[in-house]
Amino acid sequence: MESINSKEIYNEIDLINLSDDLVPQKIEEKVLETLSNSIEKKSVLGMDIVGYSQYSTERQVLVPILFRSIYWLTCRNIIESESFFFPEYKNEEKFTENFIDTGDGGFQIFENPIQSLIFSIYLQLNIKRYNSQGRNKNLRLFLGKVNFRFSITFDDIYKIDESYYGTAIINCARILSKDSLDRFLIDEKTFDWFDHHLHGIENLKNLEKEDLPKIDFFSSHDNAKITSLLANKDDKESAFVSSDVQRIGNIRSKNSIISIYNYHAQVMLFSRDHVLADKFSKFTCTLGNLNLSGITD
Repeated sequence: MESINSKEIYNEIDLINLSDDLVPQKIEEKVLETLSNSIEKKSVLGMDIVGYSQYSTERQVLVPILFRSIYWLTCRNIIESESFFFPEYKNEEKFTENFIDTGDGGFQIFENPIQSLIFSIYLQLNIKRYNSQGRNKNLRLFLGKVNFRFSITFDDIYKIDESYYGTAIINCARILSKDSLDRFLIDEKTFDWFDHHLHGIENLKNLEKEDLPKIDFFSSHDNAKITSLLANKDDKESAFVSSDVQRIGNIRSKNSIISIYNYHAQVMLFSRDHVLADKFSKFTCTLGNLNLSGITD
């Protein structure tokens, strides 16, 4: 994505002759010209810990540390286990280049919604490991159980200097703010993306790795790369136990109306952590929940 240089834009606007009656029009033209080279449609994954503000100060200090631990572990899991869907991610720093940190979570910018969804699955699996004392046992004893809520949007993004802005981020934050539980909410454009490319987000449970080359969106991907989530010809079963979606309706936030859906999935994977090498290492996590109440106005 081509970044907008704020100083250059400011200087160009400042040079417009103030006696010109067309100043507003010329500013608008300049902004549109700049955006035409810089704006792109991206998927934004929003995530944060439910009830963070209710923690004591001592626990609030440790929550960002816990989140960073889970976040970095998730990045490593993706690189090791999902190179098919994330071919451009060679190291953890590639993720942080497109991450907006909010302390108890943040907004991760991806090229497409399936990357957002897969990242959230691995993050939720690592939260499950934490909650079940498979990792970070001392933090778990002090902080207690944590629950995350997620949202995914697919819309315009642009970059000014080193910071990201755009409708996708704004809507993602507004959707998250409407949820007081650990739900997984997606906007209509995300829902439509899965409908268009995969015949629906519900189809993830039925998708096999051998199907991917037949799907136009993935036809240029390297099929030799791996994914641990999908079934394959070697009789490996899909990690998706279930994948369901329900339309909630429209939510109003300030002057915007956003159409949203509630996603719910159960996924089972084995942990490769050496700490659990000789122990029971199956983890099934639930992403989102089926409670639809209290979101719409």
